[in-house]
Amino acid sequence: MPVVKQHSKIETIKTLFVSVTDKTRLITKIAEHETINTKFLSLRNTWFSNYRGWSIPDEHQDTVLNIIRRTINEQNDDNN
Repeated sequence: MPVVKQHSKIETIKTLFVSVTDKTRLITKIAEHETINTKFLSLRNTWFSNYRGWSIPDEHQDTVLNIIRRTINEQNDDNN
């Protein structure tokens, strides 16, 4: 049976992030989320940075994925 390589959550986040049209709005939503509550610039410069290696803490990756997915769904609804 062939081994199927699973994408890490970070890789999934990076892939979905590209699809978000208003990244500033997305990062603001994430920064203001009750379980994250971190400054916008900190997130932009560390969590969502190629320079810093997309260093989203493990405990926040599920929340970030959910927010990105909701944002993409909202975008798609607005376009239809």
